[in-house]
Amino acid sequence: VAFSHGFHGMTLGALALTANDFFRQAGGVPLEHVVRLPFETAAGGGLKGLEAYRAALEDASSGQTPPAAFMVEVIQAEGGVNVASPEWLHAVQELARDVGALFI
Repeated sequence: VAFSHGFHGMTLGALALTANDFFRQAGGVPLEHVVRLPFETAAGGGLKGLEAYRAALEDASSGQTPPAAFMVEVIQAEGGVNVASPEWLHAVQELARDVGALFI
C-alpha cells in the first residue's frame, strides 16, 4: 500500500510506489500490484479512510487481499508539504500489524 501524493524516488521499485502517473510511466514497464490510498490530508483520507480499508480487508467478499507492506512518507514534499500526524501514523502501523504487513 502506498499513499496519494507520495514520491519515493526514481529507481524502478520506488517508481511503483510513487503516486504521480507521469513518473511511473517513465519506468517503461507496467508497475502494478500497488494499492493506493488517500494520504491523511487528502480527500477521503484520514482515520476514516483507513477504517474503510480495514473493513474491506475484513470482508471476505470485497476482493481485497492483505498487502505485504504499507509504505508511508511521514513528510511529503512533492507538490506541497503534507505532514502525517502521530495519530494517523499509529493507525497505519496498527493496521499493518493486524493484517501481518510490514510498516515502512
